[in-house]
Amino acid sequence: MPVSWSTSYLLRWPFGISMVTSMVMWIAPLVWCRAVRRRGRLQWFHLSRCRCPSLGRSPVSRTVGWMLSVAAFAVVVCVIVVAGLAANANRVTVADAPQVPGVQSPLRPAGSVQGLDDGSSAAPSADESELRAQVAAVMDGAAKDPALGELTAVVSSARTGATLWEQGAGAPSRPASSLKILTAAAALLQLDHDKTVVTRVVRYPGRDGVVLVGAGDPTLSVDGKGFYPGSASIAEIAEEVRATLAVPEGQAAPTVHVDRSLFRDTFHSTWDRSGIQDGYIAPVEPVMVDGARLSLDREDARRTPEPAAGAGQALASALGAGKVDVLAPEESAQSKFGAGEDGVAAEPQVLAEVESAPLSERVRQMMTQSDNVLAESLAREVAMDRGLAPDFAGAAKAVRDTLAEHGLGLEDSGASAANLADSSGLSVDNRVTPAQLDRVLLAAAGGQTVGSEDTDGSEDIDGPGVAATLRPLLDSMPVGGVSGTLAGRYGDSGGAGWVRAKTGTLDGTSALAGYTVTEGGDVLTFVMLSNEASLLPARAAADAAAAKLHAIA
Repeated sequence: MPVSWSTSYLLRWPFGISMVTSMVMWIAPLVWCRAVRRRGRLQWFHLSRCRCPSLGRSPVSRTVGWMLSVAAFAVVVCVIVVAGLAANANRVTVADAPQVPGVQSPLRPAGSVQGLDDGSSAAPSADESELRAQVAAVMDGAAKDPALGELTAVVSSARTGATLWEQGAGAPSRPASSLKILTAAAALLQLDHDKTVVTRVVRYPGRDGVVLVGAGDPTLSVDGKGFYPGSASIAEIAEEVRATLAVPEGQAAPTVHVDRSLFRDTFHSTWDRSGIQDGYIAPVEPVMVDGARLSLDREDARRTPEPAAGAGQALASALGAGKVDVLAPEESAQSKFGAGEDGVAAEPQVLAEVESAPLSERVRQMMTQSDNVLAESLAREVAMDRGLAPDFAGAAKAVRDTLAEHGLGLEDSGASAANLADSSGLSVDNRVTPAQLDRVLLAAAGGQTVGSEDTDGSEDIDGPGVAATLRPLLDSMPVGGVSGTLAGRYGDSGGAGWVRAKTGTLDGTSALAGYTVTEGGDVLTFVMLSNEASLLPARAAADAAAAKLHAIA
C-alpha cells in the first residue's frame, strides 16, 4: 500500500491539537461545581459530591452559591476561548503547512497557479523574481561543491513551468535510475492504469504435460506472500490447474513445460553479470517469481540467472510434478505442441489464469524500490501495446514515441540528443538531459510551459490531460526519510518528509530528480545529475541542496 503520512502532524501547535481538546476534557468537569470560600481560599467541589456546608441551606445562600457557580463557569469559558484562539493563531503559521504532496493528496493536475489538494495556499509566498534569486542562492552554492562532480541540473516552478535555475540543463548525462521517470511516464501515458498482465497455464490436445506461458509478469509469488504486494501466486495457478484437470490432492500432476519465448533479448550487453549475484538485476524473462529473487528479506537479494526455470520449478512443486521442461527462448509452446496432424494449428485449453496487480501499482513498486527488472518488464509491456518487439530496442523506441506523442519528446539529434540503451537506467550508455527529465516532472505537476516541439518533434501538450494521467508518477516517488530508496536518507534534516524524488546510482554517477514544497508554499521540480562523482559525497550534497530548496521561505 502507498505510504499515508504527513509531516504536518509533527508541525502542529505544541503538543498538537489533540492536547488542546484534551485540556477541555479535564477542565470541563470543574464547570459543574460550586465555588466556596473556605478559610480564605476559593475551593471547587463537584456537584455530585458537594454539600457546601459553609453556604448553609437558606434560599439566599443557595442563590449566592449558584451565582458564584455561574461566575466561575464564565471565567473558565473565557480561559478556554482565549487558549483556543492562541492555539489557532499558532496553527495558522505552523500547523497548516502543506502536507507532503502525493503522500496523501498529490499536486493538482492542472493550472499555472494551482495549489495543493491538502488545502495549502494556492498563491506562492514570493514573486517569481524573488523565488528565482532564492533558488539561485541555493544552487549556486551546490554547484561549487566538488562532491557533485560534473553536475548538470535544473530547478523549475511547478506552478508556471518556468526554469528558475540551470547548469548544463541541455547537456546529455548518465541518468542512472532516474531514467525510470521516463519509463514510468510512458507506461502511464500508453497503458490503461488498471491494466494487468495475465499469466496462463495451458494444455494442448493429445500432448502430455501443461505449459506455463510467460506473458511478462515478473511479480508472481509462490504463495501470495511474495515481494510484490497484490501479486498473483503460483499456488493460485496450481489450485486452478488441479481443479480443471480433476487431479486429486497428493496425486502427481503432468510435466510442467515453460514457454519463455515472448522475450528473446533478456540481458543487455552493457550490464555486468555480477549484478545477478549482487541482487540488482536478472535476465528479463517473461515469467518470474518475486522478480527472480532467491529470498525475500531484502530488495537486493541475490537473483537466479534462470528466472523462467525457477517459476516452472515453483509450479511443479505446487503440483507435485516431477519434471520441468524449459523451452528454448526461440521455441514457443505453440510451435512445439500446437501443430495438428492435419496441419491445422491446435488451440490450447486454458487450465488456469491469474492477473498481476494493476499497472499503477506496478509503477509505484518500480519507482519506490527502483526495481530494474520491473522497469524493463513495464517498458516491454509498452512496446507490445504499440506493436513493437519486446526487446531492449523496441522498449526504448516505445518509450520515446509515447513521450513524443504527448509533447514530451526526447531530442534525437544535436547537442541534446538522448540515448536510451535500456529502460531501467542500469546501462552506462544511457544519456538524457536534466531538461528532458524535468519536462516530464513539470507535466505531471501541471506546469504549463513544457515540451520543445521545435527540436524533438513533440506534439502540442495537453497540460490538464497529461497531468491527470501522470498523477501516479508523483505519488510513486520515494519520500525523504520515509519510504523506498529515500527511507534511509535526510534523517533529521529539513527535507525529511518534504522531498520526493527518484534516486539514481551507478559507479561514478549519482542522481536525484523530483519535487519539493518550499516553506513559502511554492512547488519546485528539480533534477541533479552528478557524473564522475564519488557516490556517497555526491548523494549527501544533492540531499543537502534539495533540503535547502525546501527551506526557501
